[in-house]
Amino acid sequence: MFGFFKKNFAVKPVELPIPRQNFLASEMGDDDLIEFFNSVFTEKRPIVSTLFLVALEIFPARYAIFQRDIKKTNAYPASMDGMVSFILDMRDQYQGDDLVSEINRRKWFFLYVAALLTIAQERAMAKPELWDSIANVWVRLMGGAKALRSTLYNTCIWQPDETFFFNIMDKEDDGVRFVEAALVPNEIRYHPTLLEWQQRNLLA
Repeated sequence: MFGFFKKNFAVKPVELPIPRQNFLASEMGDDDLIEFFNSVFTEKRPIVSTLFLVALEIFPARYAIFQRDIKKTNAYPASMDGMVSFILDMRDQYQGDDLVSEINRRKWFFLYVAALLTIAQERAMAKPELWDSIANVWVRLMGGAKALRSTLYNTCIWQPDETFFFNIMDKEDDGVRFVEAALVPNEIRYHPTLLEWQQRNLLA
């Protein structure tokens, strides 16, 4: 499965769940966002969660650069919706059947999902009832965290400069600890759903 991401590219990749229509953040309701995340991150595609975590790690820096540079051109609003529009336009530039196009489509797709999860978590700050649903999304992502070390060694989606902060991992649990400390929102770090996952997967 997902042999495409290995160096020999021998196996056709599992298709990513690309939405029928690319929506801006402001066009998606809370339930729409959660439903979309649940369709993207499933137990049948654990590597999707793993590769997505890299996008989530680098997204804040990418967003800061976007906001800085876009003020010089005004090509997009210097907002999250503007960032999402930029990401979708970048992804649409790669329509070929070649390997480079496929890699870049997937990279921009992961950044698109990172933007949407960032937005969902910002909404939860104002609507705390959303944290339960977001915690369920994070449980699916934690399975990907366990596979970070082995997956990143074999992927061509992300380059070494993009996975730099993950290089400190020596074993599977290091990926989980890093993600818990650096990426999981403080508001759900001790959520019962995540604590149950920890006990089931790390203490068993």
